[in-house]
Amino acid sequence: MVLLLCGGLGVAVTVAADRIEAQADKPLSAWEEEQARRGEQDPIPGFPLEPTEEAAPAVPPVAADFKLTPKITGRQCFGSAGCNIKFKVKMAYTGPALSEDDTWAVTYEVSGVEDGPMIGTFEVSGERYNADEELTHTSGPKKKLTIKVTDIERVGF
Repeated sequence: MVLLLCGGLGVAVTVAADRIEAQADKPLSAWEEEQARRGEQDPIPGFPLEPTEEAAPAVPPVAADFKLTPKITGRQCFGSAGCNIKFKVKMAYTGPALSEDDTWAVTYEVSGVEDGPMIGTFEVSGERYNADEELTHTSGPKKKLTIKVTDIERVGF
């Protein structure tokens, strides 16, 4: 029984080896050559292509990658009572490219406002960001607003 089993296994291995050798000697069709050039199909049936490396995960942005500046869109001053200021946050980004598939919440702090720092957040996805117009109050017309990033976190995770 064992002898029959070993003999049958030997025949199966020989037949499989002959088939693989015959396929290796057979020229590829034009379609198979095109797919092999594109890397979309195994160049020799039965022998898979080398595994490809997956893309490295995106590097998360850090505060130093962002430069935020206030774009004053309106100002109304009341003498010694100070000024009401409308502004939008303008962003410049210098870090690694951000994926359109990821959304990041960027929290910032505005200094120069009368009652202490003001906190706000906007979202960034790829090259787009959405910052709402803000309203604050300063102690006078010469007071400058400055903005710094305080936190960045991925939205939805």
